[in-house]
Amino acid sequence: MRLTFDSFAKIGFGLDMCTLQKDPPLEQLEFVNAFDECNALIFTRYVDPLWKLKRWLGIMNEAQFVIHVATLNRILHNFIENRKREMKGIKEDVSRILAYK
Repeated sequence: MRLTFDSFAKIGFGLDMCTLQKDPPLEQLEFVNAFDECNALIFTRYVDPLWKLKRWLGIMNEAQFVIHVATLNRILHNFIENRKREMKGIKEDVSRILAYK
């Protein structure tokens, strides 16, 4: 599953998540761990008929799920903001080049 995740992240977003490395960078490791935990917790929903009640009450597995999703959101938000800054810089460079002619 991590190979698929790495491939998707690299092809889709140009982001190397390094999930197959022995010692990935801390942010990537945090993301991968949260992603793995979310997958495991979602799987438990298939066998737990009370998962909706637990989600509503914010207890047990569903409380952990919320924490892991918040971690994923924070890291992805940072990635998106960095990518926006990069794209803005590229757009300004192209504008300068076109204005020079």
